Order: sequence, then structure tokens, then C-alpha cells
Amino acid sequence: PLDYPADTPLEIGEVCRRAMAPKPADRYPDVRALRVAVEAFLSHEAAREITRKGEKAAVRLDELITSIDNTKPADPDTHEKLHKAYTEARFAFEMALESWPENDEAKNGLWAVLRSMLMHAIDTEDLTLATRLAVEVNDADLRAKLDALRARIAAREKEFSSLREHAEL
Repeated sequence: PLDYPADTPLEIGEVCRRAMAPKPADRYPDVRALRVAVEAFLSHEAAREITRKGEKAAVRLDELITSIDNTKPADPDTHEKLHKAYTEARFAFEMALESWPENDEAKNGLWAVLRSMLMHAIDTEDLTLATRLAVEVNDADLRAKLDALRARIAAREKEFSSLREHAEL
């Protein structure tokens, strides 16, 4: 099998591999079939470009999440940039998938930003956001962390209620 540069789209790499397969039975049956495969690749260019934009926004999202110190109060500017990067990435991946549902890079990118944002919501104890995102991310470990967060918040609320009762006496 031939190796292609890292920036070669997977789809065209597969077309080339099949066109140059050692066994004739593994190749395209005729030039028309090869042409159809190349045209399909070309028709997905817009989706690939949108996916690249989503990937750039996902990198910004991860950088912002990494830069946050959860021991200090949240900086509103960073918080706003973080949510903007998440929204841009999610929108890009969803748009790419709308025009090309088989786009694995967009599927993986969407899953990664959803997971990153869910982990951030859990780490910052944003129960509302975490609950909303958990519906979309099927990850047992993150669901367990979310359940633990719910338990911590419920325990704090119970303690606060008890302290308030004692203060009123």
C-alpha cells in the first residue's frame, strides 16, 4: 500500500489505492466507475473545508479550556470566548455532516467538542450545561462523573439548608 502525505484527504487516498490495487478484481471495474469516485470526492470539498474550520475552532476551544484555572473565579471574557469557540466548532461540524453524512472527520470532531465541553461543564460544576450535553455524549465515565457532581451539589444544598435552619433558630 502506498503512503500519502498526512494532509491528503482520506477519501481521495482510498480512490487512488483502489485504482492502483495490485489485483485487477480490487480495482474500479471501468473508467466510468473511477470517474464517479473522483466526482464524489470533488463534491465533498465544501464539507471538507467546513470541517477544517470546525477543527480550528475545536483547537481554540481546547486551548481555552486548558487555560482556565478552576480554582479562581471565571473570567467573563474567557468564558465568552470558550462558548463562542464551542458554538463555531459544533456548527461547522454539523453543517459539514448535513452536506456529507459519511464525513468521519466531522463526526469525530463533533463528538470531541461535545465531550470536551461536557468535561469542562463537569469540572466547573455547571450542572445545567453538563446535563444538557450528557444527553448527546454516550460516555459511561462522563455519566458517572456527572452523577457524582449531582450528588456533591445535592449534599451542599442539604448542608446549606441545614445551616440556614440553624441560623434561623
